[in-house]
Amino acid sequence: MYDQNSKKVSNFKLYLVIGLLVIGAIALVFVFKDGLITGGVVAGTPISVDATSGGSSTSSFFDSSSGTDTGFAEDANDKPLEKVFKREISQGNRDVPITLTFNKVPTLTKKVDVKHMELVFDDLTTSIQVNNDRLQLQNLKAVTLDIENFNGDFALSSLGLSLTGNARRIGVNGVALESGKDMEISFSNLAFKKLNIDAVQLKDVVVPSGEGELQVGGKLTYKLENERAAVYYFTGSMVVGAGDAAFKLTGTTRGASVDGDVVTISVK
Repeated sequence: MYDQNSKKVSNFKLYLVIGLLVIGAIALVFVFKDGLITGGVVAGTPISVDATSGGSSTSSFFDSSSGTDTGFAEDANDKPLEKVFKREISQGNRDVPITLTFNKVPTLTKKVDVKHMELVFDDLTTSIQVNNDRLQLQNLKAVTLDIENFNGDFALSSLGLSLTGNARRIGVNGVALESGKDMEISFSNLAFKKLNIDAVQLKDVVVPSGEGELQVGGKLTYKLENERAAVYYFTGSMVVGAGDAAFKLTGTTRGASVDGDVVTISVK
């Protein structure tokens, strides 16, 4: 009799535990569905964190020729999770605040529309062409180059900055160059001390393995330690300089990921 009662109690406890686990799993499904998860990291396990509470509607990222969002091209190096994640954020509809600070300058090659950029440099050997004429910078020790309403090709690397496109206004140390219409400007691998862009839209920014910090939505702060990070559908400012904060993005994003030796996280 005692053994039978013990078995009944044990079975009851087992069923109770199973029932609680089932109820908990169902509750988690609804929590994820309603966007209540605020952050977390599980070592060695891919996770998804919804940080969209209080976010704004997503800015449009369209292909200039087709007028449609082209999403992301397939990358043979992408892991299965990354492929699914990219498909999801291509169809996303919310932006969240983000700040990425990194100790290395990434390689970016993009077509951009920039309202204003400021470039500080003392490399006077690189030719800067404005309307096919070389910009004369003799007798200057340092230059602050202001470019407004730039549209064209933008290439950033550890070697410097390259631009090819049109700008409405160009200024050199506070002196404006204006022609009443767009001016062509181009230069290649201009070494600079600081680059400041007020507002730019970038479909993706990938930084190599390095040190830094990623803050998302005011709910998640992640220290990058020899890890690669990516930000998708970014709108905001970019500052490029030197030191521990050699590269900084501040603005909004539709998704971000960190892929290191220990942990992979995704925020959307």
